[in-house]
Amino acid sequence: MSEGEEKLKWLPHYSIKDHTVFFMNSVNTDIAVPEELSALIEAGSVFTSEEIEKTANRVVLSRLMNEGVIVKLKNYNSMGKMPLGRALAIQPHCDDLALSCGGTLARLKFEQGFDIHCITVFGSYTKESFPWKGEVCMEDDSYTLLRKEEDLLAFQYFNGKVEFLPYRDAAQRGTALNFIFRDGIFKKDLPMVSAITADLGRAIQSLNPEILLMPSAIGWHYDHRIVHTAVLNALSDQKLNVRVYMYEDYPYCDGNRYSYWGRLKEIRDSFQIEPFYSNVSDFIGDKAVMINFYKSQLVHWNYDKILRTVKELAQSTIIEAEFQNHSVSANAVLAERLWKLSEK
Repeated sequence: MSEGEEKLKWLPHYSIKDHTVFFMNSVNTDIAVPEELSALIEAGSVFTSEEIEKTANRVVLSRLMNEGVIVKLKNYNSMGKMPLGRALAIQPHCDDLALSCGGTLARLKFEQGFDIHCITVFGSYTKESFPWKGEVCMEDDSYTLLRKEEDLLAFQYFNGKVEFLPYRDAAQRGTALNFIFRDGIFKKDLPMVSAITADLGRAIQSLNPEILLMPSAIGWHYDHRIVHTAVLNALSDQKLNVRVYMYEDYPYCDGNRYSYWGRLKEIRDSFQIEPFYSNVSDFIGDKAVMINFYKSQLVHWNYDKILRTVKELAQSTIIEAEFQNHSVSANAVLAERLWKLSEK
């Protein structure tokens, strides 16, 4: 493949049986593909747009792209940007960053040239929380590997790096009944919080980022609260010149005004926070692409539906900002809200 050619990737969630695309070898997508395309897929997973167009008509190609079976890859060699710095993005689970601030990550990379490094704290999952468990048979280890692969794919889109910590999520630890939790940290989990704090502290010190993105734990998701607490503990032990931004944890931040404002008030009691509206007008499509990598978490969602949803959310964020007389870029029509955090 030449440097200027557009490259496409066939996602590992999909296979072809009898010239029909199947999700996770179990769910028929009803997308029929010609024999030439089947042979191309069997030979590899990355292709040029020209190779795909030779083996599939535009209708088939459009369906494959919209369903996220095939995704476009970025050509970083054509961007010609020197890195401006390092951004460390910390998420409790695979997909939290994509859902919450994927547009901001795209802007940091593609507009400002930051190197993106992600840490996923809870890197072990139970099949009981698998949204497709009624249709796809999968054990815990396989489900965990799939979610990690999705994370790797999503951050490869930004030419970024992902580090997985070995901690089990709330459902796997047996705290599912306390999934939404708002009264601090369970005593039995304090050793785990200390271990996470130490791991994050070493990573922050080693990377020495200019920007750090962390969960705000809006919605009181217990794992998000644990990570929020651990990040603050890790930062308090170091003297770094780093800008810290909390992202609003989607979907937990959406729809419950009490949990939203209650959580922000709780944080404001200890820290100074101010809203920051990240202009993602040119990067909302990148956010939708990133979310679309997490197929294991999306039941009957395609690229078009994801794009409509994240656009609507970003439009409403701009309206809220203007209504409350907050500072927004003059040309911004879509935004993600983060909260800049500093000591009082």
